[in-house]
Amino acid sequence: MAINNVIICGLGALGLTYASKLKDNCCLKILADSERIEKYKKNTPIFNDKEILLDYITPDDKFETDLIIISTKSSGLDSALEYIRNFVDKNTIIISLINGISSEEKIASKYPQATVLRSYFIGHSAMREANDSGEISFYQDGIGKIVFEKND
Repeated sequence: MAINNVIICGLGALGLTYASKLKDNCCLKILADSERIEKYKKNTPIFNDKEILLDYITPDDKFETDLIIISTKSSGLDSALEYIRNFVDKNTIIISLINGISSEEKIASKYPQATVLRSYFIGHSAMREANDSGEISFYQDGIGKIVFEKND
C-alpha cells in the first residue's frame, strides 16, 4: 500500500519535526481547529531557523487519508481522536507518537477499522523558543527515529 496522503495532528516540536521531513514527499495536511490554523497562518511555524509553509485542514474538511500521525501531548489525545473522525476508514494507518503505553489501545478501541501501529519516538529533545512578537521557533538536531513494536 502506498502512503500518499498524510495528516499530522499536533504541531508541537515533534509534529513539526516530521512535518518538515514529510511536506515535500507526500500530500501532507496539518489537522487543527480553525482558531489554531489562524494562529499558524499569522505566525508561520519556524523549524531550525526556516519558515515551514504547510497546508491545514479542520476536522470538518474532507481528505482521503492513508496515514495519520498523532503527535499531541497525552492530554490532547481525546481531542485528537475526535478531530480525526472524518479521516479514518479501513485503509487508514494511525501512528501515535505520544509517550506512554495506553494511546494505541485507546485509538484502536475508538477506530477498530483502522490499522494502529505501536510506535514511539527515540531521539534528542527539541527546543522551543518564543520571541517578543509571539513567533515560536523549534529546533531539533535531526537525531531521532520512530520505533515500531511488533503487535502480538
